[in-house]
Amino acid sequence: MSNRILGGYEKQEYIGDRLPCPVDIVADTAYTQSISGETVQLYYWNGDTLTIDAGQATGTIVIAKLAYSGILDSLGAMIGNAYDTSFSWTTNTVLPKASLQPLLKRNIEDENNKTLKQIAADITNGFTNGQWCLDHRNGVIYGKKAATGVSDIAAYKVLTQTTGGGAGLAVGIPIVIYNGQKTVTTAGTRVALAASQAVQTVTIRALVGNTGLIYIGGSSVASTNGVQLEPGDAITLAIANLATVYIDSAVNGEGVSYIGS
Repeated sequence: MSNRILGGYEKQEYIGDRLPCPVDIVADTAYTQSISGETVQLYYWNGDTLTIDAGQATGTIVIAKLAYSGILDSLGAMIGNAYDTSFSWTTNTVLPKASLQPLLKRNIEDENNKTLKQIAADITNGFTNGQWCLDHRNGVIYGKKAATGVSDIAAYKVLTQTTGGGAGLAVGIPIVIYNGQKTVTTAGTRVALAASQAVQTVTIRALVGNTGLIYIGGSSVASTNGVQLEPGDAITLAIANLATVYIDSAVNGEGVSYIGS
């Protein structure tokens, strides 16, 4: 059988252990999830040992692994590339966004590149300081440092899938955890649980040191209409944003702890 298709070659050589044939989420319950505020820790090679960046010099070859794989395009519909990506830096002093470069996948599958260090060196060959590229499929960044920082902060979109046929926990990808405490300075004056942060669920527990009741609800919550929590009691809510939950207290200075994802 001929290996030629429509005047070109099949790309079978790009399918291997490092770049397997991709399998995408195609279920009706698939949806786009936006990731924001992720701290992207950089690593470098100390000899042949992959080492966390501790302020290495400008021009050092670095690599980073995002918390999620399968980074999408700007619409959030397909796997992205250097020309159309949902990925952006919130802060980008080490690897400036303007220097995003195309990824040459042949460097990853080159049989001469037997180690990750060799792959990174091949991919970044010819890069100037601050230039970088993103392997959207695997969520890996390769680059050369433009400053001595050790991390940047990123935002991007990935495709995930829900459980139970509705908006629920993601399958097969990490979950970002948000946690904290909130107190009510003046009893009877409700406060938002936290600053704006997209989540899917949150568990709220009244501080065990409280002496009075806590009231949980929306922006109009009060002692007359809120869900009452005694010290140590907890409630779990399916919500879209932490800032939509409000708390009130029967006693000045008492409050709750929370954990959301």
